[in-house]
Amino acid sequence: MPRPRTPIDKARATGAILNHPSRYKEAPCSTSRGEPLGDPPDWLTEPQATAWRDLVGALPWLDLSHGGIVGITANLLAQLRAGDATVSAMNLLRLCLGQLGATPVDARRVTIPEPESDDPAEKYFS
Repeated sequence: MPRPRTPIDKARATGAILNHPSRYKEAPCSTSRGEPLGDPPDWLTEPQATAWRDLVGALPWLDLSHGGIVGITANLLAQLRAGDATVSAMNLLRLCLGQLGATPVDARRVTIPEPESDDPAEKYFS
C-alpha cells in the first residue's frame, strides 16, 4: 500500500514541493481556509471562553478550520486551571496542544505566511 500524499502546506513547509513540483501541480491550493478564528462560540463557559481567547492570542496561525480542536483544548485548559483536570485530561490537553503547534517541538513545524502587501510600488522593489 503506498504512502498517503503529503498535504500541500506540509510540502511547502518542508521544501518537498521544490524537489518534486510535478507531484503537486494538481494539488489543492491549501488545506487552510484562511478566515480568522474569531470569538469563542456561545456554548463555551466563561472560563473556557477565556482559555479560547488565550489560545487565539498565543497561536496567531490558527484559523476557522481549527475551531473544533480549539474548543476541545479550551475546555481541557479551563479544567486544568480550575484544578479539576485528571491525568487523562492532562494527557489529552498535551496532545491537543501538540496538534495546534503550541509545544516547543511542534512550534518548529509551523510556518506563518508573510502578509500580502497592498503597496503598488512593491512590485518594483522586490
